Amino acid sequence: MNRFLLSLLVPLVLTTLPSNAVAQPTNDNLPPPVLSPIVGGVPESGWPGVGALTTEVVGYGYMGSFCSGTLIAPQWVLTAAHCLKGSAEMPTTPELVQFYAGPDANMAGFGKKPDGDFAQGDAFFIHPEYDNVYSYNDVALMHLSAPVEGVEPLPYRTEDFPPSMQGESILYVGYGVSDGVEQTGGGVKRSGTMELSEWDNWIYVSNYAESGVCFGDSGGPGLYEDEQGWKVIGVNSAVWSENSSDPCSGSAVHTKVDAFKDWISGHVDGVQPSCLEDDELCWCKAGCQEDGSCDNSLCSVQSCMTVRNCIDACDGENRCRARCYRTGTKEALSILQDVVFCYYMQCNDSGGTFEECAREKCGYALGKCIPLETGNQTCKTVLSCLKGCPEGDAQCVLDCYNDGTEEAKQQAEQLIECYQQHCDEFPNPTHRWSCGWEACATEIETCMPPAECDIRGGDCGPNRACYPNPLGKFDCFPTLDLPVDEACDSLEMDEIQCADGLLCSAMAGPGSCQEFCFTADDCSKGGECLAPVWSGFDVLGVCTCSDQDEDGFCAGKDCNDNNDAQNPGVDEVCGNQRDDNCDGAIDEGCDAPVEETDVVDSDSVFGSLGGFGAKSHSGSGCSTAPSPIHPLSLFLLLGALICFIALRRKEANPS
Repeated sequence: MNRFLLSLLVPLVLTTLPSNAVAQPTNDNLPPPVLSPIVGGVPESGWPGVGALTTEVVGYGYMGSFCSGTLIAPQWVLTAAHCLKGSAEMPTTPELVQFYAGPDANMAGFGKKPDGDFAQGDAFFIHPEYDNVYSYNDVALMHLSAPVEGVEPLPYRTEDFPPSMQGESILYVGYGVSDGVEQTGGGVKRSGTMELSEWDNWIYVSNYAESGVCFGDSGGPGLYEDEQGWKVIGVNSAVWSENSSDPCSGSAVHTKVDAFKDWISGHVDGVQPSCLEDDELCWCKAGCQEDGSCDNSLCSVQSCMTVRNCIDACDGENRCRARCYRTGTKEALSILQDVVFCYYMQCNDSGGTFEECAREKCGYALGKCIPLETGNQTCKTVLSCLKGCPEGDAQCVLDCYNDGTEEAKQQAEQLIECYQQHCDEFPNPTHRWSCGWEACATEIETCMPPAECDIRGGDCGPNRACYPNPLGKFDCFPTLDLPVDEACDSLEMDEIQCADGLLCSAMAGPGSCQEFCFTADDCSKGGECLAPVWSGFDVLGVCTCSDQDEDGFCAGKDCNDNNDAQNPGVDEVCGNQRDDNCDGAIDEGCDAPVEETDVVDSDSVFGSLGGFGAKSHSGSGCSTAPSPIHPLSLFLLLGALICFIALRRKEANPS
């Protein structure tokens, strides 16, 4: 194979990794998750010795697979040099690479690992003569920090190919994409065969035969069965296609393992890596054991804040940042991931620094990473405080958060996170409110337990009204406080208009504020309790009123709904032989018999002032019953004075 052809080869790495994800994550440098493998292959549940090389990005967490590899010894993985080399801008580091042999290496969620066992890498050994331009010597080894239990390593071939192998089918197992054009479908273990075409001392070529290796299969094995069993004969390196737009439907180049048997065995069977000799082998000094092995679990003890401060001090150096990341506890890294996720979602295009945006828009997550003060306020109070913070006032956000108890902070965080996850796409407050109750009802009720107030009023305080929430529980909400009978818009959904105990109802005419009721006894002006007013509240109704004379009393309590002078709100008028105040009695409180004398007509000015001169008692011409208080009290005073003078004259002249 000539050098010109080699220069056209496309390495089989699916993607490279960002080197500064925490400092400035963007859509451009965030690697997409790998989605599936081998073009034309079939899902593979066997070959446990073949696994995926998976990676984590500082701050983001697990990102899926990027290459394949083969376990050839309990602590050694054989793969391609270009998988572990990375680039000057985005170097790969052992701290962030693990070997996974399960069926599906894809993310189980943002930054979340799938089920299965992961073996941590602690050292890379890249062939010293690897040439990334021509793919020469494209072979590497990854040492694992601990032996892989329960998996039988695969042996590798040490003999050259005999002529009889030409045209033989070679089995390939890997985690590469299944569509070479769209580069989709990677991360799933699959297998397929290709035909062995030609070889030289260092490489061999195999041709597409209804299946073929593709991006993400880099580092995976070519497997051939001889009289001694299955052996690894090659390492996937590159592909090319001369007559097709699909780079994975042509030929593939593989590194011949037998050509590097001495280099491989020199590492695998020679002196093993030891932290006593290499102080960078373990994540921290405490992890280095007396036998030279690493127990990195002893290093993962740092808090989120300590990890962040450590990363900041690395000034972008990738291995330093990776070491810092690996010293965090599982909880600390989860918190850091939440902060970065919030920043990525909220601040990607906002400009400014990480700290400025994170404090403004991600205070609830940042507060878990940075130790804050703890107060005694509830989640509901914390959210009310946050709502009042001016836009961009980071200190206000943190102060509000600090005022909450630990439980309140956690509840607020869960509610805000739920809204961000499900409802951020709705800029309209009403739509966000509806979305929140649909997607985050549990979080809302945990943070803001309903008051369980009396819908008929009296429990909610000034400018608040008892109203059902979307889950059917009664709670106190802000209201415009319109009084009973006040006109309102029954179609208004954005705010509660009527005062506590009232509903804006159009069930008996134009929209007006009417009383909630369960029975007619709850209707203070009489009338009926018309139910239901909402589906799901079968016994909850609204008072309806028929008031023909418009005296403010419904027909149910008004003894004469055709006369506004007769209702429970007036005083009894003596001598008219009717029940004026609707108490069931006529002329109660009046002396009998009554002799009609000079009576001022009930339609006269004085009679209309509250009963003065309506009937005379004991023939005196003056009423001894107390007159009701009336705004025009001057006229009552004059009437009383006239009556007093008349009585004095009668006493002075009894005849």
